[in-house]
Amino acid sequence: MQTALLYAVCIIIKEKGDVMRSRIVVKVGVLMILVVSAFLLSWLIIMNQRSSSTFQLVRLGQENSYLFPVYTNYVCSARDIAGVSVSALVPDPTLIETVVIVQHGISRNASYYSKALGKAYEQADTPQDKTLIIAPHFFAQPFSKDECVYATLLKKCSVPVWKKQEWSQGCCSLKGAKISSFTVYDDLLAALANNQDFSALKKIIFIGHSAGGQCVHRYAILNDVCEKHVAAGYEISYVIANPSSYLYFTDERQTSEGFVPYDLAFCPLYNSYKYGLEGVQDLCYKALFTDGVKNISSSLSLVDAQVLFTRFAQRSVHYVLSMDDTEAYGLHLDSGCEAQAQGKNRYERGRSYCDYEQYLSSRWGALLNHTYCLVPAVGHDKDLVFLSQCVNRALFKQ
Repeated sequence: MQTALLYAVCIIIKEKGDVMRSRIVVKVGVLMILVVSAFLLSWLIIMNQRSSSTFQLVRLGQENSYLFPVYTNYVCSARDIAGVSVSALVPDPTLIETVVIVQHGISRNASYYSKALGKAYEQADTPQDKTLIIAPHFFAQPFSKDECVYATLLKKCSVPVWKKQEWSQGCCSLKGAKISSFTVYDDLLAALANNQDFSALKKIIFIGHSAGGQCVHRYAILNDVCEKHVAAGYEISYVIANPSSYLYFTDERQTSEGFVPYDLAFCPLYNSYKYGLEGVQDLCYKALFTDGVKNISSSLSLVDAQVLFTRFAQRSVHYVLSMDDTEAYGLHLDSGCEAQAQGKNRYERGRSYCDYEQYLSSRWGALLNHTYCLVPAVGHDKDLVFLSQCVNRALFKQ
């Protein structure tokens, strides 16, 4: 009887001990869940901040200033890039070492491009607290559904508005401040270089895909401010990915017999700007003028072309070509005879242009400071291109 009673007491004590242990286990489990949840929430907040994109109007230009829309990965509300106080810029602007200017494509979805480039930084595990991403938004008519939201603001603030895709060629805006899209790039560079708060700034990188690549490519050739900023200690580079067409310096195009003049009977305007330099003088871009006089003669000569190419060849330029971007009549692909003279599709046109640069380099004795990188198994996809090793090298390993 005593043995049975003792056994029963032991059972009760054991059960109480099990209950206590169970309660402790439950409490520890709940605590661990709370800790892990807090960590995941913090991680998600950080990731969202890193890949976030904020719409802002920044003031650009010195003599005739104007407001221009951009998306950035950090808020600059207390001061635009060229303003007075940067107290709201997160992180501390004195920590910014690199500015990446990423150009949207024909869909004019600058916010998406800003976020897509942010993901490239996340994949590369590169801290964004030292990088400012700026995605200029060239509003154009007819407005897209997303752009209509800002229509009243644009009119009130005299924000420049372009005709269709003419911003990608450096053309002048139709409404608001009358200005070349290339001048916007010039003014962005000047604003960054003249801002003493960006005291640690070393690199400024332009990157564009598709129509954005066209814009960056033509700007890299025609701008006359790059060397000034390089002389001041900045590294300026251009990353050009899968444009639909390129700007040629001569009337030659690649054939089975090498580079020879194209057949005018087949395509009379194949060498007109934006495909060649004929008519480039008609752009309103100030870089083509000095004190009101055109830098490039009205009858464009090979001397002008050689000078332009030699300068361009020395600039840091990186071409990124998707090997599966081979659709002959793909979405937004330029299928006009002017573009067809450069190749059947974006990939073929890119390879041909790289050969063309080598040809001119040998012909004119100009040393090329350009790289060419192929992205395998990827088509016309900006997200995959930005996450590729080619873009990784261009952004992080120059």
